[in-house]
Amino acid sequence: MTRLKKMLCGILVACMMCGLLAGCGSDGVPASGYVNFDTSGSGVLNLYSWMTQDELNWYKENDVNTYESNYANRINGITAVGNDGKTYVALDDEMQFSNVQSILYIFDQRDLVENISAGVITENGQNYMNISLTVKSQPEFYAMLDKEYEASVPHLTPEQLAEKTAEVNAYKTVTSFAEIDFNFPGEVTVSGNSNIVKKTGTNTAHITLDLQDKKETITIKGSLTDNGNGTVTPPAQGSLDNFKKVNTYNGQFTDVPANAWYKKDMTTAYELGLVSGTSANSFNPNGQLSITEAMVLAARVRSIYNGDNHDFTAKAGEYWFDPYFDYVFEQGIINEGTFHLLNGGLTNMSSGTPDYGPITRSSMAYLFASALPDTCYPAIKNVTNIPYDKTDGKPGYATWCLPIELCDSAIYKLYNAGILNGEDSKGTMSIYKYITRAEVVTILSRVVDIDSRK
Repeated sequence: MTRLKKMLCGILVACMMCGLLAGCGSDGVPASGYVNFDTSGSGVLNLYSWMTQDELNWYKENDVNTYESNYANRINGITAVGNDGKTYVALDDEMQFSNVQSILYIFDQRDLVENISAGVITENGQNYMNISLTVKSQPEFYAMLDKEYEASVPHLTPEQLAEKTAEVNAYKTVTSFAEIDFNFPGEVTVSGNSNIVKKTGTNTAHITLDLQDKKETITIKGSLTDNGNGTVTPPAQGSLDNFKKVNTYNGQFTDVPANAWYKKDMTTAYELGLVSGTSANSFNPNGQLSITEAMVLAARVRSIYNGDNHDFTAKAGEYWFDPYFDYVFEQGIINEGTFHLLNGGLTNMSSGTPDYGPITRSSMAYLFASALPDTCYPAIKNVTNIPYDKTDGKPGYATWCLPIELCDSAIYKLYNAGILNGEDSKGTMSIYKYITRAEVVTILSRVVDIDSRK
């Protein structure tokens, strides 16, 4: 993802709160695109983002460099008329994917869908891609918008509040958020509400994310066999067995006492290649973990699990962390709009490199609950009531982070999986408190090692 795109999406965070699928900056123009699978289950994803014809013309006439580098080669000739009556031009955003789970990032919008799964199954010697998801009801979506609106009120200026009110009301008038074709080498079958999923060709299924009066579960099953010329081997699936020792800790961090409560977990995380020191002989255990560092950790965890040996080397013109961010977005751990809510969309650029600030415990839970597939978080407890300490506004605590409504299910998932246990005998969680590097390694070791959970 280019630096320009990151900045634009940060500015347009209000647009993206209602979903990556809503498109960046479009006004009621449904996002559209396609997913093309090959016989291995990998393939190409293309989602169109939208820009008004007037905006595009302005760049072409007044900022040729930006137009040529960011827009000219992405214009595909597709146009649509938005709710505002303006003409919007589709811009291609194409990516290759090699792991079947990667395609799910396009649906990584918990506001709209839930219970998402995808994978390769084999039946009678044939391999199929099986995709399933539940689309939330319109009343449920409206209630979520209202609740999110109420939670944001204390943090907004009167001007921002007026804009927020208008945005929420506008979103309630939009019923179609995305239209995507899924194309397979062989024949496809679909099930579920025909207003949402349809078979539009022998090898094609079409999804329209229209919100209905009640929840709707849909499935797509597409053959990965090409014209009956044999079967293929399913792509490699992720495994917790991929976490293996790659480093050796010999006590080199002088700021980690031999009897430190976190030393065992720090050693595990270091030796698995998940964390490193802040210098050759320092770990800085009491330092606050930054949002950037949290995204890097999430990327490392998923990449090792996937076994994809992903190259995180930054290219010319990128920030060092761009490849990690892109991977997190592509893997569906968090979408770009939600990411920019982590610190209210505020970014410190005084050093010339974006500084996203420290991350809170609740926001970290949101990231880590999605760092691995749901099957890696089996419940070993039945926690139904977690006391939340909502103290904020003092040193070490945020005055803004992800709305707790977004983090709530993630926190409960980690509690029930034995990864989080609270800060006292009551299981209290200080949701606005920044998390330290020492605290993070204990979470990391439990995320990747089920036997360490309690």
